[in-house]
Amino acid sequence: MDNNWNVPDEKIQESRVHELIVSLNFPIIYTTNYDHNLESAFRIPTSYVFLPRPDPVQETVLGQWGVKTLTEDTDDPGHALVTFLENLQKAI
Repeated sequence: MDNNWNVPDEKIQESRVHELIVSLNFPIIYTTNYDHNLESAFRIPTSYVFLPRPDPVQETVLGQWGVKTLTEDTDDPGHALVTFLENLQKAI
């Protein structure tokens, strides 16, 4: 786990994903496994989760919890995330 979760600063600074997240300038960003506890605790009316590709089973389960899914349709999850963040940046 130590090798998987500790990423060198240089690699993070070169990350397009991190660059896009920071450039979106959201006042707060929460991350969670989608167990819905955080959303319930703060009474957040709508929650969203990004999936790198459509998954009808996950979308149905998450929808039952009131979580809306946002997806990209590609075989490369890393590319899907960058594409999603770039589109979000353009939209705002």
